[in-house]
Amino acid sequence: MLGDENKGMSTIPGLNQI
Repeated sequence: MLGDENKGMSTIPGLNQI
């Protein structure tokens, strides 16, 4: 479940910054 930038809580730390 990566690419949850909208929620700001992605599985990979820092990915939510994208």
